Amino acid sequence: MNTSHSNVELRGNYHDIVCGLGQERTYTCDLLILPSGDTTINEPMFIFEGLIYQQVQGVQSGRWTLEKSIFDKLNAAADLPNADRCEQLDTIIKDYCIERIWMDSPITKSVADLLPSLDQIRNDGIDVVSNQDLIDSIEPFNELAACYAQIAIKDLDLNLVDDLLGPLLNACQSLVTILHEQITLHSIQLRLRHLFDRFPRLKPLLISLDTYGSRLKDILTGEQNGFDVFFGNNETEQILQQIRTIISGNKTQQIFHAICQYLHILNDQGSHRSLNDRRLRILWFASGEHLDVLPVLHLLLNLSRQTSLWIDLHYVDMDPVQLAQAEQLFATYLVDQTHLNIIYDQTIDLFNNEILEKIPFESFDIVVAANKLQDCEDLMRSLINLRHLLVPNGLLLLLELTDVPLYFDLIFGLLDHWWLPSSNERALHNIHQWSTVLQEISGFEHVETVMSQYESTLIIARKTISNNVLQTLDERKHQAWLIFAKNDPQSLGHNIIPLLPCSNIRFLDISTSTIDKIRSVLQTMMTTYKQLYIVFAWPFEQTCLSDNSDLGFKEQEESICGTFIQLLQIIHAVSPTFLPFMFVITRHAQLNTGSDCNIIESPLIGLVRSLMVEYEQHRLKLIDVQASPTMINESVLVHALAQYMETSRYTKNTDEIVLRLDINEKKVKHIAWHYEMLRTHDKKEDQSKLKQICIIPRQDANQQPFRLRVPPSRFLAELTWIPDNRAKELLPGMVEVQIHCVGINFRDVLKARGLYPHTRKFAQLDEHQPHMNRDTEPGSDFVGTIIRACPNVSFQPGDHVVGISVRGVFHSHITVDSTQVVRIPSECTLTDEQLSVMPVICLTVIYSLKYRVHLRRGQTVLIHAATGGAGQICIQYCQWVGARVLATAGTEEKRRFLREHCGVEYVFNSRDTSFVSGVRSILPHGVDVVINSLSGILLQESIKLLADHGHFVEWGKRDVFDKSPLSMFDFRSDCSFHVIDLVSLCIKHSNICSAMLQEMVDLLMQSKLKAIEPTVVYEPSQVIEAFMRCNSGQAMGKAVRTS
Repeated sequence: MNTSHSNVELRGNYHDIVCGLGQERTYTCDLLILPSGDTTINEPMFIFEGLIYQQVQGVQSGRWTLEKSIFDKLNAAADLPNADRCEQLDTIIKDYCIERIWMDSPITKSVADLLPSLDQIRNDGIDVVSNQDLIDSIEPFNELAACYAQIAIKDLDLNLVDDLLGPLLNACQSLVTILHEQITLHSIQLRLRHLFDRFPRLKPLLISLDTYGSRLKDILTGEQNGFDVFFGNNETEQILQQIRTIISGNKTQQIFHAICQYLHILNDQGSHRSLNDRRLRILWFASGEHLDVLPVLHLLLNLSRQTSLWIDLHYVDMDPVQLAQAEQLFATYLVDQTHLNIIYDQTIDLFNNEILEKIPFESFDIVVAANKLQDCEDLMRSLINLRHLLVPNGLLLLLELTDVPLYFDLIFGLLDHWWLPSSNERALHNIHQWSTVLQEISGFEHVETVMSQYESTLIIARKTISNNVLQTLDERKHQAWLIFAKNDPQSLGHNIIPLLPCSNIRFLDISTSTIDKIRSVLQTMMTTYKQLYIVFAWPFEQTCLSDNSDLGFKEQEESICGTFIQLLQIIHAVSPTFLPFMFVITRHAQLNTGSDCNIIESPLIGLVRSLMVEYEQHRLKLIDVQASPTMINESVLVHALAQYMETSRYTKNTDEIVLRLDINEKKVKHIAWHYEMLRTHDKKEDQSKLKQICIIPRQDANQQPFRLRVPPSRFLAELTWIPDNRAKELLPGMVEVQIHCVGINFRDVLKARGLYPHTRKFAQLDEHQPHMNRDTEPGSDFVGTIIRACPNVSFQPGDHVVGISVRGVFHSHITVDSTQVVRIPSECTLTDEQLSVMPVICLTVIYSLKYRVHLRRGQTVLIHAATGGAGQICIQYCQWVGARVLATAGTEEKRRFLREHCGVEYVFNSRDTSFVSGVRSILPHGVDVVINSLSGILLQESIKLLADHGHFVEWGKRDVFDKSPLSMFDFRSDCSFHVIDLVSLCIKHSNICSAMLQEMVDLLMQSKLKAIEPTVVYEPSQVIEAFMRCNSGQAMGKAVRTS
């Protein structure tokens, strides 16, 4: 090709093109654009190699002019009309747009220096006996334990007793000596009933004695494992938790009552002004005792409301289920509470030094641990770790068993750590040992113990305030501060040195520090010290208000921003256990009211805000100091800066603040920002509708209909039950069902979290979507009783039914089309709970294998992630048809379940592609059917396992809505790909679903299909726990909510 015009000359070469794929042809060419005419320039103006351009349909040929612009024609071809979007934009502005508002907020400091002394705490009566029934029960409970011991060792062949059970045997022999009569099982039961009546509050102790005592002989002979008996099941674990409450709960409440009462008195007296500028920080190591914490929470709430004291409760529990239960329970008491904040943490392990070292030293005023340290391997190390976390004058509160009645040996003696190694003695530490070890580790000025034989001993230790002693402690010696500031006695950096908590301080001056020097110093300090804090004050010192020039900006970007980025890169390269806190100090850089708007530092502000997302959360702090140059080193301002740096290491609510010196009042104002909606709503949501209601199963539904409310936040922990309205009239063909049970599918969890994939129109609200797509309407499987029916249907009030609905069934009452339910035969052996999890999974399996794949005897089926409800039913259906099953699962426990419980011979790992070679080794020619719920590369590799004429059945949604590409080459041997969407099937082909629902019941009645194992049942009050279980992805079987 060679063409030219008066101004330019084009020379090019076309590549071959592929035609027939569409009306708009695509061309590829190489082009040279040269100047033409009488010019001396011989160099090409432009060179294009591999230039791709496309013919636009409808464009007429011509030199430069077109009837319509290409953009107009592209717009028309793409069907993107320029419609009026004002309504949608108003919705977006109203519901999603926010603005940043700066406001004064109090500068809070620790309340530790105001905490009561140990004598003052004791004077409040914490050693007063509060559980008289525990004292009275010691003798009769010991006698009951002796009865079980006598039965256990009677005619026992001591040669059969394992040496490891020697301490337990010795305890039984000691107990027997207190009896003077022969005991029978009947007399034990009579004694047990009498004690139940006499000590009703101590029922958990008696249940445990009976549970473990009745199996004692089997344990001693080795027929049962003591550890398995001890932990048993969920019920035994709940009873053990109740025992912890009995022996520890009252003491915990007493100690916090004493502390709160003392602070109330201080506030009323006004001797230390009010407490509204103080913060109480509590670290609570829990083991599921959230019910014990509730009375303490009430005390703290009352304290914060009456004194305006800020309270942070850091609640730690390693059990995610218990933590979720605590969060659900506490949330109901924190409505409209602004001064008390609870942080829930599953990651902190009291016995893991590396994890504890990630927590900033001296972050808490009170540390609480109940019955946590008894079985730790290194008690001294654990106590030192707890001391690290306490501020000076902070309180360590421990509740531990020290001296217990004999019958405790029968309850806790099944555990190895109850006994000393190679000894028949208990492993409990006595009062003297606790006091001695606390004195030996140093750092505690006073230690008090409140001992009791009938409940946990209270151990209280106060951390020293002596600076000389503090500087000798690990938490001070192992931390350091690196200050990027002038090494000048008059600089801000030097002025804050006396106010920092340690003496390990190093300066880096901007005028003498190269990046190599910074790297060397930083690497050395992160290696030498466990915790490093960095004060980056170069921007504060380098820029001034009169230098808002291009040169100033360039200097700022190169020397300040560049250095800061390299700082973070060095830290990332070293990757220390404790990521340093970084305090970036600027001057008049924030654009709040009253700021001088030093825009030279704007690039750094923007950079730090961006990096806050990538760096460890809450460890990058922006501090803008606003004062005149002559007042910048004012004592009150320097103290405020040092105080914020120290206290903000723990607080998580302010990462950007302004410290502004008010010249008139001679005080520092603490200015923080928050977001507000750009446009307020015209109508506030009726809060009465959102009121949490307490549900009593099978009672409330008749008096107050209710439904599950999915919160706008889409946090599972905020799911609540709220009042509902029943349908007044039934449309033709409809029935009203009172719900008994609802099965929970993973789809319901995704909907509640706002993660279920579907298509949505631009700016469409949830309530304007079809019911099947609404995040706020989870639930599809149910069992219930018909209470109203239209005359033209075959159902009558009182009919017991199972059904499916895509409109959401987490209601006490629902109205559905009569084709969506079938009667449950009276002779059905499955419980309502077992039936309620069946519809979605059974219909999915039947539709996939019968209606789409037409599964036949002898065919092979690979089922991925087969331990879930759908996977188990799929296995059962294949076994009934006579197909050969292979399966995958994510853990060894799940794979063992499939082999032993489901009878699947070949089970592989679903977490990687190792199943590919495993399947190929058994079936070289591939499998006939793949039932898939995996995604990404695992899906793609599974397709390659298809035999000729095979079927790939896709149950998942991720790759479908991610528009993941597939290689059609893998389907070349007449293979098919089926995307199963039961929701759309129920809407568009309800007759098929109705037929399959009846077929499901028939297969269950014929025992061709069986109940899902396990089917875990939850009460309505446990709905959050139920959703959390399904969300974990670790559970087998199904969960069901009853009402």
